[in-house]
Amino acid sequence: MLLKRIVLLSAVLAAACSLLVGCAGPAASVKGTGLYLAYTMQQGQPLKYRMVSSLEQTTEVRGDTVRTTSEQRSAITLTPLGQEAGLSRVSIAIDSMRVAIGTPAGDIVPDVSGVIGKSFEMSVSQLGQESGFPDQEAIQYDLGPQGKRSATAGFQMMFPNTAGRILNVGDAWTTKDSFDEGSEGQKVGIEIESTHVLEGFETVAGLECVRIRATYTGTITGSGSQGPVEWSTDGTVEGTSTWYFAYKEGILVSDRTEGIGESTVVVKRPDGETAEVPTTSTTLMETILVR
Repeated sequence: MLLKRIVLLSAVLAAACSLLVGCAGPAASVKGTGLYLAYTMQQGQPLKYRMVSSLEQTTEVRGDTVRTTSEQRSAITLTPLGQEAGLSRVSIAIDSMRVAIGTPAGDIVPDVSGVIGKSFEMSVSQLGQESGFPDQEAIQYDLGPQGKRSATAGFQMMFPNTAGRILNVGDAWTTKDSFDEGSEGQKVGIEIESTHVLEGFETVAGLECVRIRATYTGTITGSGSQGPVEWSTDGTVEGTSTWYFAYKEGILVSDRTEGIGESTVVVKRPDGETAEVPTTSTTLMETILVR
């Protein structure tokens, strides 16, 4: 039974980690000899994005390797609502979503029809800092035995932060970001530090863009319960990201992030028995403007 519960836990962590939707892109205006990247959400000009995140996770349980996978595909419409206290207030509508989780105990394809068509609001600063999120329980879907999951939590890290200063090709800057997902007695927190480099210019989807390459490192902590079993986890993540920003329009055009994480999950049963489960995961996340 402990092995079965660990398999279920792997699915929970896979679903939570797959929400780590990566960083995003700033807008830019020309100042002197360089560019000042800043988000400039234009009211009344909706933007449609396709978002994909996938995770493959392996755990070692009493000498056996257990593999789980998770994939989420979504389409959203981001509608700028105007300025509020110096921030761009935006509405995000979930146009479509599909979630699939694979475990040795069977595949899980939750019914997410209840979140399709739902929308929520958030704020974005000119530097790409997100704030003003709704309660994570406001829009959820059900994973059955694994409990409910927030459909909005991953947007906490949708937009990568820009430098807040004039940039030229070859310039670098460092940003920090964090993400929390918690529901039904479970909580996972991620803290990320990224180093970005403005590599050059490229036309993407007919838009003049800056191409930015980033490397990141971070930590993952979490705890919770799955039925009578309690668990906690600590780990690290690292990876790379390449994102394109249309500096004249001030919008993100695309962002592709790849990463790997290593952690140890400690599982405790009601009878006091504990098990340490080494876990390795690989992730791929993409956000693409489709107009």
